[in-house]
Amino acid sequence: MAEQNKRNLVKMLLLGLVTLGIYWLYWIYKVTQLSNHVKTLPERSPVAQLFLCMLVPFYDIYWYYQTSKRVDVMMASVGHPSDSGILTILLTFFTGPVFASLFLQDKINLVLGIKTGKPVDSNISGALALGIAAVFLIVGLIALATLDTVRTIKQNPEAFQQGYNFGSSLITGENPEEESNEIELDNEESVRQTKDGRWALMKGDKVEEDFTGVAENEKGLWYIVDGYVDFDFYGTVDSGDGTLYSIENGKVVSEEQTND
Repeated sequence: MAEQNKRNLVKMLLLGLVTLGIYWLYWIYKVTQLSNHVKTLPERSPVAQLFLCMLVPFYDIYWYYQTSKRVDVMMASVGHPSDSGILTILLTFFTGPVFASLFLQDKINLVLGIKTGKPVDSNISGALALGIAAVFLIVGLIALATLDTVRTIKQNPEAFQQGYNFGSSLITGENPEEESNEIELDNEESVRQTKDGRWALMKGDKVEEDFTGVAENEKGLWYIVDGYVDFDFYGTVDSGDGTLYSIENGKVVSEEQTND
């Protein structure tokens, strides 16, 4: 029984890759059988545990945690106290079954090697397993941050164009019921990025919050609401002087002269 449950970790990894993960299900079945030798904890059905891991979402995390407790008991029985529950959960959550299985099998190999006097080569250490978990955690956080940045860019594409300065020259009122206002901006007034990262019509360092309208610069025409460029706006704006603007993501995409 001991020899059957000692496994070379490199071979395990290769088998997992070749079988597209099916090997890890076989491993769960066999390790559940082996862990039932820990008589201080309730016995588990290998078949039931296998199907639960296959069919119940996230049950495998629970299985790995419970199995790590049994492996810790086995470790203590050969004079190597261990507390691997938290590390096993981290490995399972961030790397899936692969590294968690290798980590637990490493401990099983140590126990069975001591009992039989025949250690198994190609084992990994707890420190290495923790390092692997840390790498996957960092990669996961970077991926999440990247996805969040991409989502923000899609929502406000113009705000992320490098070297983007508005420098508006013409503004007209947006309300068709109000009289059209045309204001020539002086050199101090322009649409630019504020300290908090938003784009706004500013004079000096002050946002012109009382202004709503359409502004023009070398990049085109832009829709401003209460002093800020409204990148979420989709629709049409009537200038009141016979010009109808079609706007997408805060940018004017077309103009149409209407007949009053």
